Amino acid sequence: MRNPTPGKNPFELGSYIDRFPLVFQWLYIDLNRDFFKLKGRTGVSRFWAMYIFSFIFLGIVYWICEKLATTVIVYFSLLLIGWLYVAIPCVSIGVRRLHDMGKPGFLSVFPQFGTFFMTICVAFQEIPALPITLAVGAMSVIPLIFMSLPGEKKANKYGNPCNDSMDVLKEFN
Repeated sequence: MRNPTPGKNPFELGSYIDRFPLVFQWLYIDLNRDFFKLKGRTGVSRFWAMYIFSFIFLGIVYWICEKLATTVIVYFSLLLIGWLYVAIPCVSIGVRRLHDMGKPGFLSVFPQFGTFFMTICVAFQEIPALPITLAVGAMSVIPLIFMSLPGEKKANKYGNPCNDSMDVLKEFN
């Protein structure tokens, strides 16, 4: 097999990152390299790209669990592994998103509590009482609304303003 990009490993997905659309480059970096990166700033479009991917991914995991899982333990284990795969990068990108607005990043944990709570409810097929559901929903949605607001245009204590359309390949160097 002829290597289409000389100097790069043809069997490594990361060697073809420069051919992906920008959104997929962000997702690749956030899921595979920057999932523990809590410093710096992130823009709104990169934040929502990660959250929309996580919603779609968890929906697919729920569907797979419904079709393949035979016991509650297998069902819950698959859901937990799927949730952990996206929860850690979502928290880190949420922290960077809040840093873009000049706020501390602890609020980014709350949407994941709500997602985990709903994962447990789905796994055990229990619908919680309405006040609990509303409280968990508010705890999840309110930080997402704050993270959707525009960031500061000037440098703050967390770094320089981010540019979502910047060349992502600079992060690989």
